[in-house]
Amino acid sequence: MGLSAQDRAFVARRGRLARSWPLLGVSCLVLIGAYGAWLRMKMPQMIDPWWVAERLRAGALPPSTLELMALMLPVAILVLLALAVVVVLLMFVASRNEQRLVRLVRTLDAGGDADQGGTDASSSFRAT
Repeated sequence: MGLSAQDRAFVARRGRLARSWPLLGVSCLVLIGAYGAWLRMKMPQMIDPWWVAERLRAGALPPSTLELMALMLPVAILVLLALAVVVVLLMFVASRNEQRLVRLVRTLDAGGDADQGGTDASSSFRAT
């Protein structure tokens, strides 16, 4: 039983993504870390709560900075909520792709006579 052209393209795309993720993931982590370090050095009031607390106790923060920070807090919370929604939506996409991959494996394992309904792959795999 051979795969359709669409399924072969899907498996090839998954393979490319799986091979490229380690480099892409590490690059993202390095960029995030560099951005955090840059913020810490250039704008500590944006990332360091202890710096802000120390300046508040000393009365060293100008009122305009306090107003800006008070205004930005709800914006930051909204951005974090939007990010959480995006992460959940990405998980739905990843789950759909995994379900498709499980169906492909079941089809190949069963010789084309696979059950398309479930996603529990453990019952279809044979120990080798």
